[in-house]
Amino acid sequence: MIDELRLYPDGALMQTFSFDEGSNLLLSIADENNVAAHYEYDNFQRLQGVRDQDRNLIQTIEYNYRPGGGVLNDVKARTVLIAGQTTLSQVTGPHGQQRALRFPVL
Repeated sequence: MIDELRLYPDGALMQTFSFDEGSNLLLSIADENNVAAHYEYDNFQRLQGVRDQDRNLIQTIEYNYRPGGGVLNDVKARTVLIAGQTTLSQVTGPHGQQRALRFPVL
């Protein structure tokens, strides 16, 4: 049984995408060098994390809602830079403000 077969012209670049059959959520992407990124979702089918080909966590996504309102207040994406550091790559507040911050991993 063949699980994956990649055919493309010599010198061409190709990425491979895999999706969950039931939810159609993106599960992984393999780049031109066949290096994969794996995507994880929470129970509400929102992106929760991204892992590298060795399953190391490289990005987390955090969703915050206003108390009692159910309205999305902000989304925070943290990307691992090096051991012991991460960057808060995007903070979107209620008025659309965005800023980048860097802080140590706890």
